[in-house]
Amino acid sequence: MDRRLLFIGLAIAGVSLLAVGIVVAAFVGVDGGGSDFEVVWESEAAASYQQSYHNVVVADTAGGPVVAVPAEGDGFAEGTCGLAGYSADGDRLWTTALASDACTPHGVGRTTATTIDGNPTLLVTTEESEIIGLVAASGKIQFRAALAETAVSQPATGDVTGDERPEILVTDFGGTVHAIDTDGNTVWTRSLNGTISVGPSVRDITGDDTVEVAVATRDSDTGRLTALDADGDIIWRQETNGLPGRMTAAESRGRPVLLVGEGAGTVAAYDATDGERLWEAVLQDSSLQLGDASEGRILLGGDGKVWALDLGDGNVAWNQGIGGDDDIVTEPVLGPAGLASADVAIAARDGTVGTVSVATGGVDSIGTQESGFEARLARADLVGDNQTELILLRADGTVIVLQSAG
Repeated sequence: MDRRLLFIGLAIAGVSLLAVGIVVAAFVGVDGGGSDFEVVWESEAAASYQQSYHNVVVADTAGGPVVAVPAEGDGFAEGTCGLAGYSADGDRLWTTALASDACTPHGVGRTTATTIDGNPTLLVTTEESEIIGLVAASGKIQFRAALAETAVSQPATGDVTGDERPEILVTDFGGTVHAIDTDGNTVWTRSLNGTISVGPSVRDITGDDTVEVAVATRDSDTGRLTALDADGDIIWRQETNGLPGRMTAAESRGRPVLLVGEGAGTVAAYDATDGERLWEAVLQDSSLQLGDASEGRILLGGDGKVWALDLGDGNVAWNQGIGGDDDIVTEPVLGPAGLASADVAIAARDGTVGTVSVATGGVDSIGTQESGFEARLARADLVGDNQTELILLRADGTVIVLQSAG
């Protein structure tokens, strides 16, 4: 057993109701893992700044899947950057300039692929204090809405107001939450007096059959979680033990919970109905990448490994070594809705790519690319064979699509 892969700290908190995640599972070895990956297609490099770590997404359009990626260079006027759309075969379909004053790694932020009024739509934030909606099939801009400050967090959608139409929820660096309608008009804003670098969670987090908004903020050395109602009013606020990073929502034993990355290597769970802190687990001494939740587990990327924790108590179900010990693993990603999600896909900064069993942590497929990855990958059935391909973004903006060779 490699003890380096079992660094777990027991976090002691002065709260009687707090349960601490205790390690009961060991590192799962990669011996006997599955086959390598083969390249389906690869695009030309599309970013000169060599640090692409915002995500690539796939939108399902009437003409087939469209892969949307932050880009600049070829296809863009000098000094501009935006999104580029690729077909399932890797052909460049369109380029749309979105920013001109801030073509940096944060010039174009995280992108969301969604459907609005039956139309496949892309939502993206920019460093120029905007959220922009685009037609996924053509890249045509539908609306541009001004935000209070710079935003690079991922937008979310949900029927917060109960009018049977989705609102777009987005946060900016200045601590403001914006609710925007599908025409780009502001419904409400709420200032939370802190810095927000991650997108909101939009779902029924309180269990009352209405949609709420949960946000993680940091102010100096204090972190907070806040739940907002349909009008943007505060339902509850809760201080976190560490400064919050990534946040995701999930169901645990019939109760909605918020999972939050806190400080160096800590993940904590909060009851989403009232903000009560439930448990925490300390897994390493640097930040974790919160991924998807499945089968009662939250999946996380760490330094050279992937973790699966029980949502109910924070105990470690398994951890799997991926890449080098110091290479960050991006957020673990399950398969898209409607397809089997028995495995989780991961990528690492050293170029390692793999799929791992959600149940056991055993490696199904593993491979290595020439350069590494920092952005969350995407999964979609681009080929049409009822199997998911992995869509990844290299630092230079190259899109690479992989499928298991087995």
